[in-house]
Amino acid sequence: MSKLLASVAFTVVLVAAPTARAATRIVAVAPFAGPEAVATEARAIVVQVVGARYQVLSTGDLEQARAFSESDNSDPSAALTVARLAGADAVVVGQVATSGDAYALSMSVLRARNGESIGAVLVPLPSGEMTAASRGHIARMLGDLLVSLDATDTAAPGQTPASGQGPAGAAGATGDARTAAQVRARPVAKQPPRWRLPLSFEAAVGLSATARRLSFSQQPGLAADASLAANPAPALHFEGEASTAGEPGLGLAVSLDRSIRGSVAFGGSQGITLPVTQMDWGAGLRGRLRYRKRWVPTAELGYRELRYEVAARPMQLLVPDARYSFLDAGAGLRLELGRAAVYGAGHYLVTLGTSGITDATSFGPASSYGLQANAGLEVEVIESIFVRLGFQYLRFVLDFDGSGALAVNLDGDSEQDVIGASDAYIGGTAQVVFRF
Repeated sequence: MSKLLASVAFTVVLVAAPTARAATRIVAVAPFAGPEAVATEARAIVVQVVGARYQVLSTGDLEQARAFSESDNSDPSAALTVARLAGADAVVVGQVATSGDAYALSMSVLRARNGESIGAVLVPLPSGEMTAASRGHIARMLGDLLVSLDATDTAAPGQTPASGQGPAGAAGATGDARTAAQVRARPVAKQPPRWRLPLSFEAAVGLSATARRLSFSQQPGLAADASLAANPAPALHFEGEASTAGEPGLGLAVSLDRSIRGSVAFGGSQGITLPVTQMDWGAGLRGRLRYRKRWVPTAELGYRELRYEVAARPMQLLVPDARYSFLDAGAGLRLELGRAAVYGAGHYLVTLGTSGITDATSFGPASSYGLQANAGLEVEVIESIFVRLGFQYLRFVLDFDGSGALAVNLDGDSEQDVIGASDAYIGGTAQVVFRF
């Protein structure tokens, strides 16, 4: 709690001049402790309620404020002294506590000039949900405390309390004078206000293995067959995301999966082995919400490209390369179970362009679409470091128009012999995930 109080005090120094005091009362609202999503939403409600009556100080550049004040973060008396010199009247501190599935918000309003507690309230939050009833309860109980602030805060602005009057009294007049002298000796140039958006970052690196399964819908009895059941190709896998902190949240994500010394065998034991390049990359927006305590629905929209290319291709090889560019629209659900989480998602892939398999010298132009399913498990090993195991199934469905060289006249007539294809990619990943 002392760290929260100190952080608010330092913020006050940054955003308000020490020698100025507005006629309207100034109240600082500390970041609330506890589960991030619930604590952030609860604090937002408090800021709204307080802002309807008073001037609310925002949380600003704490590092600069800490250097300016030279206060001890662990000493609430020093923090309150800095807040008083900056002209704050009161500080609201809060914490969301949990016990099993039960949540409760405790709040206190402290007088900035001496640290005296004006009052405290405890608001139950069933299942961690901020319902309309909970919002109203917070507003009513906090309103009563703010009325107490108006009724009892009658001391002159900037008055130094005597020893023993609340936590700050122990500092005494000498301590206050010394801090004030330090502030006057180190003026800080005024800076324009800056809007800041708290961000979180995630980076995941690991290995993957993906196998291509290509099959065709064609007339029976054809001698030529371009189907493929390749062994999994090992690959390096990377994912990165920058997003707003908490829920609801919105982030920008990138991903890259590229094969390492991949190869594919043709013709069985008497055949040949050829090198292949398999790569899947993309970028897009990801959104998330939180439902109750453990459920996190997700949505995603982005652009991706996938390609599978055989190097040193023999003339007689019928198996085609494949290159797809597409929009990826997906939705999923994550279930958090303490230090572990399971997740799943489904995607619809809107094809923007294809080549290789749809070249005129191959099976020709085709209408196409794709589907993808993902599932996985994530476990926190140590703080901010996770291990993630995932599975992916992706399939493109193609319907050829019958103009490609390998789609017609394979049995001596002019009719279309190859109608369509299913181009599937099945694989798994093992990653180490860093969040900060």
